[in-house]
Amino acid sequence: MVRRWLTVVLALATASALALPGLASAQRRSAPPATSHTGGAGGTQLGVLVGFEDGSGDTGLALRLDGEWYWQALSPQVRLSFVGSVGFSHWSFNAGFFQAPSSTLNIFKLTPAVRFSFGNSPVIRPYADVGIGLHYASFTFKERDIFGNVFSVSDSDVSVHMRFAGGLLFHVSPGLSLGGEIDFTPYFGDVDDNTFSLLFVAQFRM
Repeated sequence: MVRRWLTVVLALATASALALPGLASAQRRSAPPATSHTGGAGGTQLGVLVGFEDGSGDTGLALRLDGEWYWQALSPQVRLSFVGSVGFSHWSFNAGFFQAPSSTLNIFKLTPAVRFSFGNSPVIRPYADVGIGLHYASFTFKERDIFGNVFSVSDSDVSVHMRFAGGLLFHVSPGLSLGGEIDFTPYFGDVDDNTFSLLFVAQFRM
């Protein structure tokens, strides 16, 4: 099962890599000039996101790298972009050196999404994302018995997740925007949880 899903992930990654030159070419034809009325939404953007992800009462570290490609204006107030994201989330629990149990959960995510940017402010850009992708989850559980022996159990899973997000970016210079984002992520498969993330965003024009 895992091998079949990994084959799907590799196929999607290969297809994305082959499609990027055509997408970039189309993006250059349709992208608006990088003028102030777009609020920094035109052209190609690279985003770095750092924050926290909360699920089932536990809070973990969340990291993400975004590539955003402008596509077209849907109306004078709404613009459409495509976003490709690579993410990592980490949770850990440890009761203490002389106590048990301890556990860790790591999730690696590949998420294509569409982004809707709103308004024509030269300074502020609100946006909303909708995406669906694949993730690889790795879980490790350790238990210590009364004699001090440590027993470890590990498991992994590849499955599907979705991402619904809303963010706000402040265009602080021609090449830099700063802001924040709130995510809601339903996971399927062995993780089977719904999480919320609060992320700091730094976005750079390429």
